[in-house]
Amino acid sequence: MSRLWKDSLTTGVPLMDQQHMVLIGRIEVFDSLCAAGQTHRALDELLPQLKEYVQFHFSEEEQLMHKLGQDYRELDVHMAVHRSFFDRVQQMEARRSEWGDLQTAMRMRTYLHDWLVQHIAGTDQTLAMQLLGQRITGLG
Repeated sequence: MSRLWKDSLTTGVPLMDQQHMVLIGRIEVFDSLCAAGQTHRALDELLPQLKEYVQFHFSEEEQLMHKLGQDYRELDVHMAVHRSFFDRVQQMEARRSEWGDLQTAMRMRTYLHDWLVQHIAGTDQTLAMQLLGQRITGLG
């Protein structure tokens, strides 16, 4: 059972909920590596995998937003929030040589926890309500 997943994060859109659980699971693996003193491995191996999955998830979310068409008034804002996630991660990665592995991993961990949980609980809940209102629960 996930330490970070809470029922309040459930959106009711199966595709989103499943992907959110995967994301949180990967963050927990990142946490475990850091706790085991493997910050270098967390940053070099797991972070790229996590970013790749986040990119996939954001793409899927954006496809769902497009299915809403003009009904989703916050499309540009939501997509900008997705871009800002990657901008911030890249900024932290760029400071790795200055901060060192431990500090970079700890800052990344805090950011991942805060951002993803806040994003799911806020922005994604709004999207989910609109998707459910239009009976859109997946791609296809």
